[in-house]
Amino acid sequence: MKIRTWALLVVSGLLAGAVLIMQVIIAPMLLTEANEADRNAVEENVLRTTNFLEKEKDGLLRQTIDWAEWDDSHQFITGDFDNYEELNLDDDMLANIRVQQIVFLDQDGELFFEKGIDGEGDRLDQPETFFRELEEHAVAGDTSFFEESNHGLMMMTSHPITRNDGSDPQGTLLMGRLVDEQYTAMLADTLSVDVALLSDERLMSLQEANKINSTYAITEGTVLSVAGERFYYDSQSANLIHLQLTAGAALLVIAGLFFAAFRYFIGMPVTRLAEQVKQIDPAVGGEVNTYGRNAETIQLEREINTMLANIREANQEISKMAYRDQLTGLGNRFYLTSQFDAFLTKHDGRAALLFFDLDGFKKVNDTWGHDTGDKLLQQAARRLEEHFDVSRFITARVGGDEFAVLMAYDSEEDIRKAGAEVIEMIERVYSFGTYLASVSASVGISMYPNDAGSLSELLKTADAAMYEVKQSGKGRTMLYQELKAQSEKRKPMDRNA
Repeated sequence: MKIRTWALLVVSGLLAGAVLIMQVIIAPMLLTEANEADRNAVEENVLRTTNFLEKEKDGLLRQTIDWAEWDDSHQFITGDFDNYEELNLDDDMLANIRVQQIVFLDQDGELFFEKGIDGEGDRLDQPETFFRELEEHAVAGDTSFFEESNHGLMMMTSHPITRNDGSDPQGTLLMGRLVDEQYTAMLADTLSVDVALLSDERLMSLQEANKINSTYAITEGTVLSVAGERFYYDSQSANLIHLQLTAGAALLVIAGLFFAAFRYFIGMPVTRLAEQVKQIDPAVGGEVNTYGRNAETIQLEREINTMLANIREANQEISKMAYRDQLTGLGNRFYLTSQFDAFLTKHDGRAALLFFDLDGFKKVNDTWGHDTGDKLLQQAARRLEEHFDVSRFITARVGGDEFAVLMAYDSEEDIRKAGAEVIEMIERVYSFGTYLASVSASVGISMYPNDAGSLSELLKTADAAMYEVKQSGKGRTMLYQELKAQSEKRKPMDRNA
């Protein structure tokens, strides 16, 4: 066999081997990882969608509680406020608070009053079975649930109707929000997520090759679909094609050099080819660095590094969206959870949580609209962020108008001082051009590990202390330990009663 024929066979074998490795090992591995990254991105969007719906229910429940624990509502259900519907339940008011269905049940659990309007301001007529289902939920004590209606799925919340001080319960107030295509369009726009109610048309669109999707079942009969572009997969596929073309061109160049070397230097060791192949083989790491510096390897290095940089940027953006509140820029509940253990380690396993919401915020929203309410939340967040040192404090927005401050402390005096500073900051006047607004803060404080053994328990106990503040006067602070002490004092009285 001629040596040139032998050389040609060797080069052909190398080219075939390189192609085989690329197609059988490297390409499936990279595409599998890219597909998994796309799947994880969609599942993160499902989680964000789920959390959004939970926050919506919490916000609607707090709104329902505000209306239910209102003297005007109490007078209306007892028949002592004839103009209540005209003054408080007109179409503009319901649209402003994003309520499509409001229902009053009397003390016997029977329908006393109901009104429903859709997003276009048209009347919602519901069957008697719908209201019977609501009555059963109220009797069962369900505070938030989903219920099917003639107009689609309804997110419902309920609370007993009482006076402002929580006394003299007289029936139940229920508020509902339609989860329809218009609502899901708002949800998709808010979260920048491709989400819609599952339908035949939707199923057809999800079959597109460039889509990856998942679903979230709100109820047995209602399913949300969450879809996303195959960003990583498409990007990786394009880069693989480019990588294959570039590698093929590089191998052809090597083959040409090999034959030229044979022409001028007969008997040159075949290892010369292996060395050149080694020189253009990239090292795997945070950044690709080639051993050779010829044009092909330099180009390949740049393209791979560009791809890695794009992936890093995308991951950073996803992390930012997952852990930051989009309105205020503060950390959200997930960020607080992710930093909690490290914060405890840094500060000797001790921390205090200041949990508060904005008293009077509903009035600002109802009076000047949600845009003004959003601006107020942003100003409040900036005050907290500018005041508290990040080395000892973590500030977060955990709900509609709810905030949390996780702090390191040396003494109880430090905690009370921080609570007083929060109240002082929140109570400063907020300026919106030609008009001013004021709110206050009710601060509940819980300490780790004295009051709770986890972040969720810390939030729960701090919320209980905050609720007690709101019930007993607002605009001040209370430690959960004080609430426990009050409860202990009441126990002997309860037993004697």
